[in-house]
Amino acid sequence: MHGASHRALLAFHHILSSKKIKTLHAWSQELELQGLLKVGYPGMLLVADRAPTSTRVPEYVRRIKRLPWQSCEVRAYGPVPLPTLDGLTHALHTLAVPASVSRRSGLVQLERMKDLSAFMQAADAAAPPPFHGTLSWAAFYRQAWRAS
Repeated sequence: MHGASHRALLAFHHILSSKKIKTLHAWSQELELQGLLKVGYPGMLLVADRAPTSTRVPEYVRRIKRLPWQSCEVRAYGPVPLPTLDGLTHALHTLAVPASVSRRSGLVQLERMKDLSAFMQAADAAAPPPFHGTLSWAAFYRQAWRAS
């Protein structure tokens, strides 16, 4: 799957450690990734590439899985077409919430699950309808939470 952009959604029992949060931000910056980080209970991370050239999502997920977690599960993973990726980029840069941290890392940090839906809706609104077989951001998110 080298050469295409990807996205992943990871679910955690919680994300509370300031050291881990800083590490997630630092790695996303290093690997040039973007997404949403929901801290607290439950923890959630939606991550995607910033560019269509090659994916760094697998390396990011591999690093995260090596950290000690009470629970860390990859709930969804797959390729994402450029127009869909552009929709997320647009949403991350235009929707600001008071709980957001620096956008320098590419991750917008949230403290409430309900804030995620606004980003998913904005990402889908900014992108053309998904290609056949590709899920919208909202559908990708819903499918991930339905997975067991």
